[in-house]
Amino acid sequence: MDKVTVKDHVFLMKRADIYEACSNIPAAIKCIEKALLTHKDNLFLWVKLARFYRLSYDNNRAEMSVKMALDIDPENEEALLESAKIKKMSGRTREYQQILKTILHSLKTKYRAFNNEMERDVYG
Repeated sequence: MDKVTVKDHVFLMKRADIYEACSNIPAAIKCIEKALLTHKDNLFLWVKLARFYRLSYDNNRAEMSVKMALDIDPENEEALLESAKIKKMSGRTREYQQILKTILHSLKTKYRAFNNEMERDVYG
């Protein structure tokens, strides 16, 4: 991995997935941290890092990582879902449930908008 340039974040993300599949979460974390050196604004890297920290039971770092993702896009459902999982793991059930309600409301809104658009296309 040392021969790969730090700028190749896609390779590092894939490598992290392989490490995760092999249950080597510390190595997966290192890959994502290396990718973040040059891609700090990549929401999906932050979400992956949060998930890996959660899987290694490091809730403080998981919270910080998912916060970085939500700072980039506060409405991103993947980041919100990871945040909910972290809250649940931390025993913060009320916050966990509130995030899930937010995600569900967003999905219902998108579904209704999609149906309205489809009806306009069909019925003119």
